[in-house]
Amino acid sequence: MTSPRPEPLAYERVSCPLCGESEAELRFRIPNRTRAGVYVNTAFHPVAEAHDIVRCRQCGLLFASPRLSRRDDMWTYSVQEEAAYFAATRNDRAAGNEALLDTLEAMGSRGRLLDAGCGDGLLLAQAAARGWEAWGVERSRTLAGQQPRTAGHPVTLLGDIAHLPFASGAFDAVCLINVIEHVANPATVIAEAARVTRPKGVVAVHTPNAGGLAARIHGARWHHYDPIEHLFYFTRRTLQMALEQHGLTVTGTLELPGAAVTKRVLLALSQRLGLSLSNGLGLLARKRPGAAEGG
Repeated sequence: MTSPRPEPLAYERVSCPLCGESEAELRFRIPNRTRAGVYVNTAFHPVAEAHDIVRCRQCGLLFASPRLSRRDDMWTYSVQEEAAYFAATRNDRAAGNEALLDTLEAMGSRGRLLDAGCGDGLLLAQAAARGWEAWGVERSRTLAGQQPRTAGHPVTLLGDIAHLPFASGAFDAVCLINVIEHVANPATVIAEAARVTRPKGVVAVHTPNAGGLAARIHGARWHHYDPIEHLFYFTRRTLQMALEQHGLTVTGTLELPGAAVTKRVLLALSQRLGLSLSNGLGLLARKRPGAAEGG
């Protein structure tokens, strides 16, 4: 007996989530070079065709369109690939998390922290060890279920970061670390992050840097251009625009330097020279007092 063939994958065209513009120009056509397909309810669906990255004609945001229609049961990687990624990147992420927490504490924060899209919970554990009350929201049932829930540990909830289960103004700091490039609508996610941040609290965002030197040199071959996995690509200007639309004022940049000493030295040197050498783009923003909740 043969197993039923998987249903065809659906595609959708997307308007710009920042300005609402429906017209966009083709920027790159990216061959599917990094991912053989997607998983729907654990069934593998091969995806062979190239995908388009377009540029909004009004604000300049880069995004995939048309793109695979996202479903709650669709994943771009298997459970095994997920585990391998978090294991392979643990040391770099730990170093970056310490830099992030140093920055937040230097800005006067150390209270309730939310990591929206918290993955394996590493940032939560590091924050809790430094005295934060740490909360996380994670879409992956596997990752959320592996994190401790006993008294004294950080708390991770299974859920959608576009619909956070918290009261407005509940957190002193909200982190969106390498997540907004993956979501169906980054404007909605940023609006929710702003909503649950207290007035004068901090929102920290990090995402691949589509305006950096590496992206400019490599063009369509830049490894972050992966339209099955990454749906949106931000420059400093478009990320600042996305934050400021929702009652946030950008106050500085955020660097996650990783564990390798040579990379940390090169990053520090590039910052002194005023160059944008990093593949990552990070911004820190404070919630404006009196800003409307959710926007």
